[in-house]
Amino acid sequence: MSLREKLKALEELQQIDLDATGVRGEAEGIPVRRAEIDAVLAVAKKAYEAEKSRIEDNERERRQIESLLGMERDKVKKWEARLGDIKTPREYAALSREIDIARKTNDSQSEQLRQLATTAIELRKVLDTSADALSEKEMAAKEEVDSLSRREADFATRLRELEVRRGEPASRYARWWATPAAAATATSRPSSASCCGEPIRSRAAPTATASSTRPRR
Repeated sequence: MSLREKLKALEELQQIDLDATGVRGEAEGIPVRRAEIDAVLAVAKKAYEAEKSRIEDNERERRQIESLLGMERDKVKKWEARLGDIKTPREYAALSREIDIARKTNDSQSEQLRQLATTAIELRKVLDTSADALSEKEMAAKEEVDSLSRREADFATRLRELEVRRGEPASRYARWWATPAAAATATSRPSSASCCGEPIRSRAAPTATASSTRPRR
């Protein structure tokens, strides 16, 4: 192989390594983008869960009031039924006063229940909006993640192809180093060229042994 051919092989190796470095650089961005997508989804899910929790709190409070209100109404009915059996005006007045207080309390709880029901309607609207936003983000995220997976597979394929392409010029370059011309070139003109991202050090000519340099007697 001539020196020109050797330089051509070296140039091909360097170009392939540059291409491979570019592909690896693009591939390194995929995990970063996946993490960004996960972060966006996490925010949307957190917002949805917060609205869902508010709905659940509202429903829990309404059930408690409804249960208490039912018991208080039953109590008022029983007291009202006892009014006809009371003999003294004092007892009648006392029970009537308790019934009035219970009715006012029940009216207040009924109003609170209506307010909670109105609030629940608004909360459900917000929850539906949050659910739609989350669904849209999940669909978009799935599409992008699928696209990233395809790109990742494409990068892997390109790297394998570059590795295959690298084999032929690398083999030519290695064969050149095994020739006497390579050894002579290395001795007479050290090279600072690089290959595959690593400096190619010139091979120095074999040094003489001690026996060969000892003076004859």
